[in-house]
Amino acid sequence: MTDSGRHHASEPFGSGPRVRQDAKIEDLLIAGLDFYFSARYEEAIYVWTRALFFDRGHTRARAYIERARRALAERQRESEELVHSGADAFRRGDVGQARTLLESAVERGGAHDDVEMLLSRLDRLDQAPDRTRDRATGRVTRAARRTWHETPPRSRRVRKLAFVGGVLVLALAALVAAASWDRLEAFLGLPAPPVAGAVVVDDAFPLPQPSASEIALERAQTLYGDGRFHEALRMLARVQPSSTVRIEADALQSVIQRALIAGVDESSTAVPPSRR
Repeated sequence: MTDSGRHHASEPFGSGPRVRQDAKIEDLLIAGLDFYFSARYEEAIYVWTRALFFDRGHTRARAYIERARRALAERQRESEELVHSGADAFRRGDVGQARTLLESAVERGGAHDDVEMLLSRLDRLDQAPDRTRDRATGRVTRAARRTWHETPPRSRRVRKLAFVGGVLVLALAALVAAASWDRLEAFLGLPAPPVAGAVVVDDAFPLPQPSASEIALERAQTLYGDGRFHEALRMLARVQPSSTVRIEADALQSVIQRALIAGVDESSTAVPPSRR
């Protein structure tokens, strides 16, 4: 037997270079998924790009990178909308709304010169003394007090009587409406109120039905929890590539494959190779 033959014969099953490379790629894919689900898209793209160093044509790695780039672009678009809305609120004089929108844009990665400039202007407005506002408030209060004193007493009494009369009329109308509500319901054809304890079903908002891919993913998770790995893999194959749960299905598939590889390695080390 040649040296290469002896070398390959001494390697246990499941520990060749190709298997180790696939395991390393799976580790990188799973690590990238952790970053992706934490909304750390740049780090996820970096980790999945490292997987392409091992296999430049790896389909799943490229698909993950494309999804992360789309999510990153969507977050950037939302950040730009928040910046524009915050600038509009600032121009309208709505300082609180402007600050809320601009700070949300910064949290989404939209920190640039325009945002920093607007936030600094808002900070200067918050730190400015309130003397001008206090003076304006004092002028309004004094004007209102002066108007009250200048109004003739007879006019004030007339307004008081009109106000009290209006309140009494409204109270009387409310009592009449409460007493004749049952007859008014029958006349207008209004539906009867629901019985206490009855369950009201609103047909206008039906409950969402799970898709076939979501059902397959849930069934695969149950099979994986029962230790039926091969059946779980067959169930994951039913998840459509365009489904919204495809990433979760790929993550579960990676975990199952790693568990199967680990089981093969344990069995190969437990049984020594036969000698010829």
